[in-house]
Amino acid sequence: MTIRSAFVSTALACLFLPVLLAVGCAPASPWQQTFQPSSNPSPVLFTPREQAQIRVVQMDQVNSMSEEWKHYYDEHKLAPEDASAADHRALRQLMFAAFRIREDPDQVAELGDSQFFGKTAAFPEDPQLIGFAKSIGADFVVLATMYAGERPGYSSVPVTTTTFGSGWGRHYYGYGTSSSTTFVPVPVVYQQWSNVAFYFRRVSPEERAAIDATYRPAATR
Repeated sequence: MTIRSAFVSTALACLFLPVLLAVGCAPASPWQQTFQPSSNPSPVLFTPREQAQIRVVQMDQVNSMSEEWKHYYDEHKLAPEDASAADHRALRQLMFAAFRIREDPDQVAELGDSQFFGKTAAFPEDPQLIGFAKSIGADFVVLATMYAGERPGYSSVPVTTTTFGSGWGRHYYGYGTSSSTTFVPVPVVYQQWSNVAFYFRRVSPEERAAIDATYRPAATR
């Protein structure tokens, strides 16, 4: 089961937080390309941070949090779109318990998450992860990775064809060659890793109140 199928189905209605994305000229990293905000935009915007801490958890903790959220929605017969500020406070508590975060849930908001498959496991020192987290104003990031098995695919291999020929010129008879290169798809097997990151920001009481008052869940992926 992929991380998206295990987590996104129940954790879609994440805690509300508007996000101000920093747009640069460099190619977007997979963290930026797959980023999903926790909520639709609101008047509350956050400036970039100078530092962002990366915390590592096991993927089992992510799956456990997903199950806890699903149980909460089922127990309360609640749709994510109808969750109140009190519901989101309870969901934050479940998330922090699963991730072992010793922070006051009322003083932290989740900006969103990034989830993708890669050829290697993500690592906490990844400058692209840190740079993106700072650009959206995150104070800390929870990172989880898991080996996701093999994936069949194709790789392009160059094949060069050489042609020999002969011909008459005005004053000579000789031989010549010409060559052309084409790329041929060859079946290969890739190793893949599931990588997921959750972005958090510490907020003031005023920001928390504004977030709770204007909550609008993000669109379904």
